[in-house]
Amino acid sequence: DETSSTPTNSSSNNRNMSLPPSIDLTATIGGRLVTPALPIVDGSPSSAPEQLFQSTLRAYVNSNVPLESTEGIQRRERVLVKMGNLMREWVKGVAVKKGLNRDAVEGAGGELFTSGSYRLGVHEPGADIDTIAVAPNICTREDFFGSGYAPPNGMDDDED
Repeated sequence: DETSSTPTNSSSNNRNMSLPPSIDLTATIGGRLVTPALPIVDGSPSSAPEQLFQSTLRAYVNSNVPLESTEGIQRRERVLVKMGNLMREWVKGVAVKKGLNRDAVEGAGGELFTSGSYRLGVHEPGADIDTIAVAPNICTREDFFGSGYAPPNGMDDDED
């Protein structure tokens, strides 16, 4: 006899908060039965305690967390665009060094992604920008760390 176990939150029940109807999200992955450990956000309206928490948190953030100026945000965006361009130019250089034809060099790609606090939009002014460089498989670890790549003339003198 199989019984379904539905997680309950007794402290929530004690506060007269109603839980959304349970949806079975169990799936078989690789022959194993997997069930999410946490409830899924269902888009239902926030409860009164959740609304109070959100407004308290918003007030705290507004008074205690410095916001970056518009100029600072624009500068970061300019730097990220330049870094992405440098990444793609480096990939093209590796492709040329490996003897690929012109079409392969032009289509080699390479991309720069942000992560961390910047990606989440919770960075403070002056914080670093965590980036992840993704290159095609023609670029090896040795190419990246041993390339001796130098930016084009004038790029290192740029104020950004």
